[in-house]
Amino acid sequence: MTIIQVILGLGAAFGFIILWSQDFWNAYKEDGTVLAFAKSAKMRETLYFLAIMVVPFVAVNVLQDGKPLFPFAEWLMPWISGIFSLGISWFWYSYVSSLDIFEREPIRTVILTFVLACMAIWLVFPMTQWLHQYGFQLNGDPWNDWWYCVFGIGLIEEVVKILPFMIVLRFTKDVNEPFDYILYGSVSALGFAFVENISYLNDWNLSSILGRSLYSSLAHMFFTCLITYTLALAHYRYPKWKWSVFPAMLLVAALAHGFYDFWLINEAMQMPWVTSIFFLLSMQVWMTMKNNLINISPYYTNEGMILEKNMRYRLVNGLITLVYLAYVVIFLTYGRSNANEYLLSSWATNIYVLVFVAINFGSHEIIPGRINPLIYSTRPLTMFLPRFFAIPTKTGTRLTMTRLISSRRGIGLASLAFSKRIPLTGQLGRRVIFNKDTDCYMFVLDHPMELDGELLSTRLLIANTDNGYDLDDRKLHPIKVYAVHRDLHKFNGIVREADVFLIGMVLARRD
Repeated sequence: MTIIQVILGLGAAFGFIILWSQDFWNAYKEDGTVLAFAKSAKMRETLYFLAIMVVPFVAVNVLQDGKPLFPFAEWLMPWISGIFSLGISWFWYSYVSSLDIFEREPIRTVILTFVLACMAIWLVFPMTQWLHQYGFQLNGDPWNDWWYCVFGIGLIEEVVKILPFMIVLRFTKDVNEPFDYILYGSVSALGFAFVENISYLNDWNLSSILGRSLYSSLAHMFFTCLITYTLALAHYRYPKWKWSVFPAMLLVAALAHGFYDFWLINEAMQMPWVTSIFFLLSMQVWMTMKNNLINISPYYTNEGMILEKNMRYRLVNGLITLVYLAYVVIFLTYGRSNANEYLLSSWATNIYVLVFVAINFGSHEIIPGRINPLIYSTRPLTMFLPRFFAIPTKTGTRLTMTRLISSRRGIGLASLAFSKRIPLTGQLGRRVIFNKDTDCYMFVLDHPMELDGELLSTRLLIANTDNGYDLDDRKLHPIKVYAVHRDLHKFNGIVREADVFLIGMVLARRD
C-alpha cells in the first residue's frame, strides 16, 4: 500500500459519492413524490449498498470470535474458493451479456464455450513442460524472463483461451453480430479464469478475491478480446484484414499479456505499479472495443438499444457483495483480526480501480455506425481517469416541440410550414454526430409533415444549443431542428451539413 494508492482511492470514492448523490437527487425529482421514490430502483440499490457495507462489518465486530469453520478449513477452502470463483465468472458474464442488447445469445452456446475453456486450460501444462525441457523458463534474468512472460505464459495462454471461441465460431451459427465476438471471447476467458482463480483464492484463503475479480479476470478478457475484436472488424468492416489479422493479433495479445505479467514476476524489475497503469489503459481500450462493436450491429433498433442506466451502481454493488461475503467467510474461518486486515487491505489497494472500472463500464455512448479510436490521441492522460462525464444516450425519449422561437432567415416557407404544424410529438431515435456534437439525434415524428410542398420523411435532426440540455427535468429547452435531405438510415454515425438544412430553433420538453 502506498500513499498514492490511498490518495487516488479517496479521490475516486469522493467523486463516486458525488455522482451517486446527483443521480439520487435526479431520481427523486423524476419520481415526483417521496412514496414513489421509496419504491424506486435507485432507492433499493442505495439501501442495498448501505446494508452490504454496514451489516457484515458490524456483525463481524460484534459477534463472538469463535472461528467455527477453522477445524474444517483445509477441507472446505477449495470448495469455497470454487464457489467464489464461479461467482466472479458469473458476475462478469452477466455484465458483458447485458451489453448484448440487439440479439441475445442462446445460453447453451455460452455454456459450451465456458466448459470448453475450463477443459482447454489443462493444455497449458504440457505446453509449458515442453518449453521447460529445452531450458526455457523463469530464471530471474530480466531479458530471459521478459521473453518467457511473452511466449512461455502469454502466447500459450492466449492460444488456449482462443481455442473455444474458434470452435464456436467455426461449428455454430451463433456468432452472427459484431458484439458476439466480444461476448464469446469474454466467456472463453472467464472459463479459463474460473479454473485459475480457484487455485489463487485457495492459496490466499480468499484474501485475493478483489484482485482476482478486478485485475486478473478482466485482464484475461481484455487479452482475448484483442483478438476477437479485430476478427469482428475484419469480418464486418475490413475484409482485407481477413488472412493476416489472426496471427498478428495473437502476437499482440501475447505481448500485452507478457507485459502485464513481467512487472509482477521478475524480481529484479518488480514494479507492480507499471502493471496497474497498463491495466487502467487496457480497460479504457476494452471499453471502447465493446462500445464500437455495439455501434455497428446489423440488428440495431431504437427499442433495443436502451442500456441499463444504473449499470455502474449494479457493478459496484456486485463487487462489494463478493468482498463482504469473503469477509464473513474469513471471519468464520480465521477470525476477526484476519477478516478486518483483509478488508482494510482490499479497500486501500483496490478502491480506485473498483471505481474506475464501475464508472467506465457503465458509461456507454452508443452512436450507431460509429467506430471510435481505441486511444485518445488528443487527451491521452484521460485514459487513466474514470469517465465521470460520459453522456448517456437519450434514444427512446419522447419529446414535444411546443414553439418555433427563431428561424434561419426570418420565417421562410419551410419554417412557416413547420411552425403551423407545432406542437409536434415524436421520439428520439438514432444518436449521431453533427458539427462535432456527439449528443445529436434523429427525431422520429409521430406523423409525417410537408415542407415547401414536398413530403418530408418522418425524421428530423435535433442538436444541442446549450452544451447538454437536460431532458430529464421535463422543462422547456431550446434545441435546433434540421430537415433531412436524404435517407440517413445507413451511415457511419456522422451527419454532414450537406445532408440537412436548418429549420430553426424550437422549445421542446420531455413528455
